[in-house]
Amino acid sequence: MELITWPLKYEANDTIPILNVRDTVYDGNDDDIPCGQGLEISIPDDVSGISLPVPAGASQANLSRALKKKAVAGILISVRKPKRALSATWVQDVLFNGRALYPLLDVYAGFAPPAPAPPPSETGKGGKKGGKKGGKKKAAAH
Repeated sequence: MELITWPLKYEANDTIPILNVRDTVYDGNDDDIPCGQGLEISIPDDVSGISLPVPAGASQANLSRALKKKAVAGILISVRKPKRALSATWVQDVLFNGRALYPLLDVYAGFAPPAPAPPPSETGKGGKKGGKKGGKKKAAAH
């Protein structure tokens, strides 16, 4: 299993991605995993960057240098032909645990995190601005 460099780049026609491999995180050439069993691959923090802080409002357009080095556009899973002729090699599920950075494409707009909340306004005692007691009251319209 290999990690693909972020951001993903495309050939001239913008439909075929160019897969630049950043890191090989698992090479199981000698592993035979029986059908029905799983394989868990843990990527170390120094490779994944999971422990790096992400500033509020960070996006593809303004990632820190450290995050740019660690961000991944995807994974490449290569499988080998089974040893027995009538067998098949297949991947049933791929599950991820971590953070997601979505490309700046309209199709991902629904996955964007909410905008950061504005900082709380300064209030005085009683929750009124400026800390003044009393003040004008508005009459309710009937």
